[in-house]
Amino acid sequence: MLVLNRIHTANQHVPSQCLFYSSPARYQIVSILVDRCSDPDKRTRKFACFAIGNAAYHNDVLYEELRRSIPHLANLLQKAEEDKTKANAASALSDLVRNSDRLCEDIVSKGAVQSLLKLISDYAASALNPSRNDSTNESPLKIALFSLAKMCAHPLCRQFIRSSPLFPVIGRLQQSPESSLAKYVGHISPQCPKPKKENQSGGKVFALPGSETSADDRLIRGTLW
Repeated sequence: MLVLNRIHTANQHVPSQCLFYSSPARYQIVSILVDRCSDPDKRTRKFACFAIGNAAYHNDVLYEELRRSIPHLANLLQKAEEDKTKANAASALSDLVRNSDRLCEDIVSKGAVQSLLKLISDYAASALNPSRNDSTNESPLKIALFSLAKMCAHPLCRQFIRSSPLFPVIGRLQQSPESSLAKYVGHISPQCPKPKKENQSGGKVFALPGSETSADDRLIRGTLW
């Protein structure tokens, strides 16, 4: 926990490239972070997911070291974890496909896509019929959809997602009163209209995997930790 807290504190002041892409690999900190995803302490699991996402966010230099995190992240999505932990795990998975397709085979074979689809299915009913006390901003649903939208940029992931028995649930979320959910659905489902991109002066542009930072990336990451 102390290591994770210090990484978070340092990351507020030091560019992630400096923090993650040299010394952590050298001193096997990445391996320690991955192991903490199954730590007995729930706060440590939550922070570990966030740190893994940071390590993968800017480029794919550490993807090989982070490969082992995929089944851990998938497992956390299905366990009785805090919603924030599940949101962090879903976001980390999106970062593991953000910069290349190197991990797509494991993303599919280790159950990550299936776990995201199952999570979306579990939360869909409340998103379609929200009560006054329900908020998609407080659930991991939005981030799970965002993660699948990122994965759909890669053919292997896209084929698996669209052939899943759970895929029709995503299409139904197009009817959600939450506009951001419908936007992400448009990037996942070929039957749903995709939101129009705006020019740079017009505001938000949904950026699929790449090194660029989109308004959606900033919004999603702002809900984590």
